[in-house]
Amino acid sequence: MDRTDNSSKQGFRQGDLVIAPIQYTDFRGMKFRLSIVISNNFYNKRNHDYLLVPLTSETRDIYSIIISQDDLSYGDYTGVSCLRFDKIQVTNKKVIRDYIGTLKVQVMQKIINDVRSLF
Repeated sequence: MDRTDNSSKQGFRQGDLVIAPIQYTDFRGMKFRLSIVISNNFYNKRNHDYLLVPLTSETRDIYSIIISQDDLSYGDYTGVSCLRFDKIQVTNKKVIRDYIGTLKVQVMQKIINDVRSLF
């Protein structure tokens, strides 16, 4: 599949870097942020939602992973951000705005392992 045409018909896959609305944890609002689809492809094909984790430029702690262009197998991302793997969010497929790129398999595996460490 040509990743430049990631239409809503095809859907997003685990490891995709997307722009999505992320709800503040106090529910006072939301903000569109870069996010990573962490739900697996089996789940993604059968549900109306994705499990996402947001990226931010502000927080660097034990619950974050630095993401940059070097971590992508496809796409262009000129920034450096922190992926917050402790901020998992369920988001409806219809509200995802854009596809930016796809993470390398080994980076995605690290994220999944870090998410599992929370449990």
